[in-house]
Amino acid sequence: KNMVPQDVCASLIEEAAEARFDASPVAYAGWSSEFETNTRTIARGPAVWAALVAVLLENNGIITGPLGNSRPALAATAIITYAIAAATGAALAYAAVEQKRNALKDSRTSQSVALDPKHNRAAETYVVAAERLFATNRRLFERPTAIRYKPGDRLAPHYDANVAASTEDRERGGQTLATLLLYCNNPETGETGGQTRFGKLDISVAPKCGDALLFFPASADGTFDDRVEHEGVTPTISTKVIARIWRHAYDVAPPMGMAPESSGT
Repeated sequence: KNMVPQDVCASLIEEAAEARFDASPVAYAGWSSEFETNTRTIARGPAVWAALVAVLLENNGIITGPLGNSRPALAATAIITYAIAAATGAALAYAAVEQKRNALKDSRTSQSVALDPKHNRAAETYVVAAERLFATNRRLFERPTAIRYKPGDRLAPHYDANVAASTEDRERGGQTLATLLLYCNNPETGETGGQTRFGKLDISVAPKCGDALLFFPASADGTFDDRVEHEGVTPTISTKVIARIWRHAYDVAPPMGMAPESSGT
């Protein structure tokens, strides 16, 4: 409740507008883990069976390999067939990842902008409040990001943590351990949307100017928590603005993080 004064929230919205909102970026978290799992499954299953079938067909004279039916020739057939099948499987696995990545673009229609506390006083006030809340230094934070949802905008169910954080998020502080959402304005009278909803937990939080929502997408040791899937419910008549800070496991280097000289602690 009342994490920052409402006039600071109003200033945050002004600073974000001056910095210019743009289409919110969409990242396919965990793509490398999914690609690795799928290619490994293909390499250990279908590719092996393809190689065995090719050898059986050639050994029984149903097909003829370029080197005949000798044992070295059968071995060569097995190796070549396995390599082709594994490569084809990897290509299909990557195509599936790209298809999901493209589909995600339609799942988020909000606008956002990252703010630099060095040059934005309200953002600095918010970061200082976050440091006090977490009892830690801002070096573990990504820069605060203002996110705007106009009527009709949406953010489909998603996760803030990443099952492949150790590789994909290495350059941005590793796993996302905590998410802090500051609600920067109140919904208009009659608004039925705009909540932050956790579907698997059956929890919805309505925005209230100055209040903040804190939740933990992963455990303290960085283990991904499947329960913390959440979404931004579509506002029907209001424009909703929030300011988000992600707290990571390790220091976040600029430009995603904040330069040491901007630190107030």
